Amino acid sequence: MKSLVRWSASLGLMGSVLLGQLLPGMNRAIALPAQDIMKKLESVLVFTITNTEGTPLIASVTNNNEEASIASFFMSQRDAQQFVQKIEQQNPDLAGNTQVVPVSLAKVYELEQANADNPERVEFAFIPVQQQVQFAAEELQQEGQEIPQSNGMPLFNGVPLFYATVGPEQGYLTIEQNGEQLIPIFFNREQLESMLTRVREQQPDLAPSIDVRVSNLEKVIEELENNNDPAVTKIVLVPSTETLEYLQSRPQPEPAQP
Repeated sequence: MKSLVRWSASLGLMGSVLLGQLLPGMNRAIALPAQDIMKKLESVLVFTITNTEGTPLIASVTNNNEEASIASFFMSQRDAQQFVQKIEQQNPDLAGNTQVVPVSLAKVYELEQANADNPERVEFAFIPVQQQVQFAAEELQQEGQEIPQSNGMPLFNGVPLFYATVGPEQGYLTIEQNGEQLIPIFFNREQLESMLTRVREQQPDLAPSIDVRVSNLEKVIEELENNNDPAVTKIVLVPSTETLEYLQSRPQPEPAQP
């Protein structure tokens, strides 16, 4: 499974859009309860590779004379399927014995927290969509940051996330849903741009002051863990279009019979 490590290393909400002044320099406080964090993560699917019995495929990696076990989680089902094809081509004995399994990010987070103090724990690696990495690199380059390259591809630390700020004070762009003001953070740059198109149409005076910002999944989770500012509770992670389409394509359970 060394090829797993090499490969991974190379690799809409509705409602009124509002200008929010949320999160303007948050004060550190106690962490949000783990259950609240998991609620924010449960709508996000990641995809891992298992054998036919449901046991995840684990890569063993040696770094600085220390061995680590790594389970990979893909942000894209298509990327996971393509990887299965690669490993089955390289290892014909695995053909027909592997499968792509969707897992809620909340469940992955729960497992990671439960094993945080275990010295023999399996490390989790999240594999971003390369197109979104490219978008993130382009945004950061526009801000004047230098982005390192590897084999002609930009390197980005973690899974990129996208959000928007607007106005002279660069307040976070929010939406209103069911009377609640929320801060949408997107896994797909295209979904954010779709929302911004509506903003420009509805409030053209704000258009010149709109800026796209880039963060990553790890930083957002860290913020949820370490910040009890009420504004943090307004963050909502918007699943990718691919994930939403995947969920819609799954057969719905039959209603329970009375």
